[in-house]
Formats: sequence, C-alpha cells, structure tokens
Amino acid sequence: GFYKDEGLEARKVVVRTNLQVAALIAGELDYSTVSGIIARASIQGLPVKGVMGWFDRPLHILIARPGFKRLTDFKGKKIGVSSIGSAPHIILREALAQAGMNPDRDVTTLAIGGSGERLAALTAGTVDATPLDVAYVEKAEKLGLVSVLYFGDVVQTRLGGFGVSLDKIKRNPAQITRTIKATLRGVRFIRDNKPETLAIMRDYLHVSAEGAAKVHDFAMRSLNVDGSVAK
Repeated sequence: GFYKDEGLEARKVVVRTNLQVAALIAGELDYSTVSGIIARASIQGLPVKGVMGWFDRPLHILIARPGFKRLTDFKGKKIGVSSIGSAPHIILREALAQAGMNPDRDVTTLAIGGSGERLAALTAGTVDATPLDVAYVEKAEKLGLVSVLYFGDVVQTRLGGFGVSLDKIKRNPAQITRTIKATLRGVRFIRDNKPETLAIMRDYLHVSAEGAAKVHDFAMRSLNVDGSVAK
C-alpha cells in the first residue's frame, strides 16, 4: 500500500473525539484525523497543529423525519448531534446562522452520541433531525428518512485532515512528511480512479453500487488534492 511504500506501518485505532487532543499531547496517538478539533485546540494555545487537509468542506448531510424541506422548518424542533462542541454541532450552528436562525434559541440541540445512535434516535422520534456522514444516506433513505441539506454546500469548515503534537513535529518531521506523501497518493487515487474507488467504498461502507456512487460524488465536491491546511 501507499504507507508501506513510504516505510510506514499504519494502524487505525478508534479514539473518542474529545480525547484525541490529550492523546496526541501525551504521545499515545501519532496522528488525529479530527482536524476541526485540532484547529480549535491550536487556537486555544494547546501544543498541537494541523499538518494536512483532505476535505475542504464537511461530508455531512442533515437527515430528518419526513415533512421537513429546509432549515427554517426546524424552528422549535430538536436536532441531535454527537456532543456539544463536536464537528456536527459546529457545522449545524454555522448552517443555522446562515439561514437567519439563532442556533441557541430557535432549535433544541441534544447530545446523542455517534452516528448509529443518532440515526436510532431519529427513527425513534427522539429528535427531528441530525447531521450524518454521507455514508449513512442510503441507510437513512431506506428507513424512510429524508435528506434536507448537504452541509458542504453552505459551510466551509475543513473537517478532514491530520493533526499532530508539536513535540512530534520536533522529534520526527521526516515521518510526518512521509505520512503526508502517502496519504496524498490515496487522496489522488480517489480522484483519478473512480471504478476502483467505488469498489472499495462498496466493501468498506457496506453500501450498494448506487450508494457508493452518491458518496463518491459528494466527496468530489469537497476533496482537497494538494493537502493544504488553510486556504
């Protein structure tokens, strides 16, 4: 694979979003992919930094119970997010503000948990809508839910990328460079090899060919192929 070509042995681990900054600083995690959280931590003065980006815009869609067609329809309604201050919460607030709504007064925001938990809460009627990754669109539609808004069309927050600790930048800049190089090859593979990418998406996301094509189309609208962190 691309990482092995660079002499790297990559291992994917699942770490709760709100713990990733602390894990980077403690040296328990080499790279975080939650770039929005890393950017805010860096602004607050914590010793972390974004070193690469691969999506210019969020790959999230506002999924709702039937009957909703636009953001302003949610005035007085309940919207679920993973946690307060999380990426789904941030992009939701931005979108509501752009629609002329007050995110603190016009909707009730509930911290529900991960994507699967939010989807369950939506089908149970606990919330009226929730931002979900585009990979969940096909599953949501099969449950009779509706897509109201692609956040990438209205929010410019960059959410996908690598964050590292300042200590790692000092100790091992060469490894970071190789990691970025390998990842850029993967990003450009997505752009340049659609048939192979769709086959990988079908297997990895457990979606149909049509569902994979939808995810790919959304990804192309947000993909950043030069790896830059800021515009």
